[in-house]
Amino acid sequence: MAFAASLAELQAETSCPICLDYLRDPVTTDCGHNFCRSCIHQCWEDLQDVFPCPVCLHHCPDKTLQRNAQLFEDAK
Repeated sequence: MAFAASLAELQAETSCPICLDYLRDPVTTDCGHNFCRSCIHQCWEDLQDVFPCPVCLHHCPDKTLQRNAQLFEDAK
């Protein structure tokens, strides 16, 4: 039972909330949510001043994202 819970937690951490697939080139927003780089760029493609997080709607000040090296390794 604990193994199933741990597996589900790992899958949630390594899945993109936009495409629902495993993270590809994972990046983290200011609010701490993780996305595929291409997914978040596509979401923000037509935006210019305000960049809301697709999960919590936190307003990220710009399109700067942090590459999440640990999740990149986990998603391999």
